[in-house]
Amino acid sequence: MAKYSAFGTVLKIGGTAGTAIVNIESIEGPELSTETIDMTAHDSSGGYREKVPTFLDAGDITLRMQWDPNHATHKDAAGGLINAWKTKALTPFALTFPSTPAATWTFSAYVTKFVASAPFDDKLAADCTLTVSGSATLA
Repeated sequence: MAKYSAFGTVLKIGGTAGTAIVNIESIEGPELSTETIDMTAHDSSGGYREKVPTFLDAGDITLRMQWDPNHATHKDAAGGLINAWKTKALTPFALTFPSTPAATWTFSAYVTKFVASAPFDDKLAADCTLTVSGSATLA
C-alpha cells in the first residue's frame, strides 16, 4: 500500500483547466455523507430502528490560507474567491492530490464563508468554506 505526503496538493478555481489558488496551508474535505430516513414501524424486528439511505451530500471543503488581498485567486475580481462569494456564483473547482498517479476531485461549489484574520503577531490569513452543489467526482 502506497503512502503519500499531502504536500503539493493543489486546489484550482475554474476546474481542471483553472488557476491554482495560492498560499493554501490546509484543506479539509470533501465531507461526504448520506442522509437517511427512519423507516421504523411498530412491527420492526427486535425493537431496533430501521433506516434507508436517501441523498448523498459532498458537503463542505474548508481552506486555511495565507491571505493575499491583491492576488487574483483571493480578491474581489473575476476568478477570485471573494468575487465568487459576492456574486453567489456556482464555481467549478479541481482538487488534485500528489499521488501516483495523481487523483483529482472535481466539483462545483459556492463560496459560503470567507473569514480574514489579522493578528498583530502572526501572518495575514483567511479561512474559506466551499459548499459543494451536486456530485464530487474522484478520478
